[in-house]
Amino acid sequence: MAVIEAQAAGLRCVISGGISEEVILFPEQVVRVSLSTDPEEWAEKVIESIDRGKLDAGMCTQALEHTDFHIEHSLSRLVLLYSERLVEARAAAD
Repeated sequence: MAVIEAQAAGLRCVISGGISEEVILFPEQVVRVSLSTDPEEWAEKVIESIDRGKLDAGMCTQALEHTDFHIEHSLSRLVLLYSERLVEARAAAD
């Protein structure tokens, strides 16, 4: 979730190659680095990301609204999931 929140805030992210692709909402904001890469290269990627600066957080937040990670979409899925489980539990109790 931290990577998604950082992108929504317009921050550039340097993440390990082991992080799931699904959290990369704005590929231009994210740099992937292998965990086996030496610390100096990690530091270089972080510095490069800082030098590139932040993106417009408003634009990023608006773009996030059209993804499955937006709170309204997530809430809808969660309500549906719990509703289905409630129906199943009631049916099993009968």
